Formats: sequence, C-alpha cells, structure tokens
Amino acid sequence: ESPNNHQIITICALFVHHHVHNNMGMAVGKLHTLRMLARQFRPYGLSMDWLKSEAEAGRVPCFRAGRRLLFDPEAVERALLKPARGVQKDYEDEDA
Repeated sequence: ESPNNHQIITICALFVHHHVHNNMGMAVGKLHTLRMLARQFRPYGLSMDWLKSEAEAGRVPCFRAGRRLLFDPEAVERALLKPARGVQKDYEDEDA
C-alpha cells in the first residue's frame, strides 16, 4: 500500500526537522517560505528575486524541500549582517 499525502507530509516534516535542526543550526519552528521572508525583508529593499538568487548561490542560508526554499529569518539576518561586521571591524582597526 502506498502512503497517502498526509503520511508523506508527516515524513517530510520529520526529515526537515531533523536535518535542519541538527545540520544547519536553524530553528525549525521559525522556517519561512521565500515569500514570507521577502515580505519581512522588504523594508530593507531586498526583493524576493534577490533573496532567491542569493540563497541559490549559497550566500543566504536555506533548506531546499523539493522546489521550495525554506529559511530561518534569524539565520538569514546573521548572514546578511556578516559582511557589514567585517567592514565595521576594518574601520575599528583604522581608528586604533
């Protein structure tokens, strides 16, 4: 007997929970779709297309579930701020 859609979704959810939590350090309860993430970061001028291309390039952390990209917004924010922290450190070094 083949599994029904509910069983498949449950199995996928368990896999995502295990993989994302253990391997990527993301909080599973906070995962957002690309559309949700784009809505959250829209005030900063980040478009859905830009976020998607950055995720596909590996510069924005995400988890791929089939064709869908899932994001932990806190992990995305940390990744986006990381280059800015490096610039800030450079300025601090010049002041010393």
